[in-house]
Amino acid sequence: MPALVSITLGIGASTILFSLIKGVLLAPLPYPEVERLVLLRARNTRSGETRPFVSLLDFRDWQRQASSFDGMALYRWSQLDLPGEDSTERIQGLRVTPEFFRVMGLSAALGRVPRGTTPEEDTGVIVLGRNLWDRRFGADPNLVGETIAVNSWRWLPRLGSVPHQVLAVIDEPSRFLPMTSGLDERFVGVDDVVDFWLPLERNEEAL
Repeated sequence: MPALVSITLGIGASTILFSLIKGVLLAPLPYPEVERLVLLRARNTRSGETRPFVSLLDFRDWQRQASSFDGMALYRWSQLDLPGEDSTERIQGLRVTPEFFRVMGLSAALGRVPRGTTPEEDTGVIVLGRNLWDRRFGADPNLVGETIAVNSWRWLPRLGSVPHQVLAVIDEPSRFLPMTSGLDERFVGVDDVVDFWLPLERNEEAL
């Protein structure tokens, strides 16, 4: 019996390992020039611990000091509730710095992506993924420039919907980078579609 158990566990481990190799190493990731992408983390030089988040101020310091990158961007997972006539849909997306769209090679099919050249620019705006635009708004080309209402726990105790102007609709691909998300630390990755992008606020931390 012990021998049989060992063989069974060995086969299971091999299957899991092959699945990871096939999904991460063999299958190409759906991003333009993916071989040039690098993920950076913050590290405490005293304790040696890697921090799960990076502050926006630290990120700006990295941008000023770095000379080996064509571009740098900061992002974090986010979710919203999108009210509808019959029900409310929970959608997931990213809060990003303006550089994210250029770094990830994302272009606007309609409208324009955030520029963020001043702290006040592009506040109160939202960029939609093509999948959400098709599914919830019937691919309406006149949606850009219009205002939609979304709910988010981040704005508590301000209850109710918060209006956002639709700034752009993004072409595919719009898939998540591999990351953990939410309070339950669940994993999202290249099989998950990004529904929206919001500007990262100045006091937020991100990946």
